[in-house]
Amino acid sequence: MTEKISVIISVYNTKKYLKKCLESIIKDDYKELEILVIDDHSEESSFDLIEKINDKRIKYIYKEKNVGLSIIKQILRKVNMLFLLIVMIILKKIQ
Repeated sequence: MTEKISVIISVYNTKKYLKKCLESIIKDDYKELEILVIDDHSEESSFDLIEKINDKRIKYIYKEKNVGLSIIKQILRKVNMLFLLIVMIILKKIQ
């Protein structure tokens, strides 16, 4: 039996980096791969990008309110998997 692997990608105004991130992950032909893209109320929507990629393993979740990193905890309570990879695309302004 093939084990399910979930990849959780938390994004907030990082659309320009998301494409490369997703392309890197979907290159894998592993059948039991689930990719959850969690948009934490970004000012820019990543949904159109995900639609263009058109991979059924990708699920897009848009949060109506910015909740920060606590979104990861909420998702972990709902998913049932043996393996998990959490990808966080974080931008930090250097002054």
